[in-house]
Amino acid sequence: LDIHDDLKREVAFYNTALEAVNLARPKCQEFGIPFSRPEDFFVEMVKTDDHMANVKDRLIFENKKIEAVASRKSSKEQKLRAKESNSNRLAEKAKRKKDHFQEVEEWANS
Repeated sequence: LDIHDDLKREVAFYNTALEAVNLARPKCQEFGIPFSRPEDFFVEMVKTDDHMANVKDRLIFENKKIEAVASRKSSKEQKLRAKESNSNRLAEKAKRKKDHFQEVEEWANS
């Protein structure tokens, strides 16, 4: 796990917390320990809103970078396909022209 990759780190935290909750919830129910919060319960966040905004901005930036790379790759592939198509079309045209002149020559000889 790369500690400098915000997305992977946050996903690891999320998965660890989710696993702990899934293990603890049935045990709390078994022993009659209340674990639900009231609707008006307020708690301080561990991370500030500024930090989470920075994480979100970084994720958006990384997604845009990935999309740009994919776009460039797609564009390059499309150019390659167009080039191949054009060369195939020119080769077909040259073949038709050659066949036509050959037919004309055969007709002239007969």
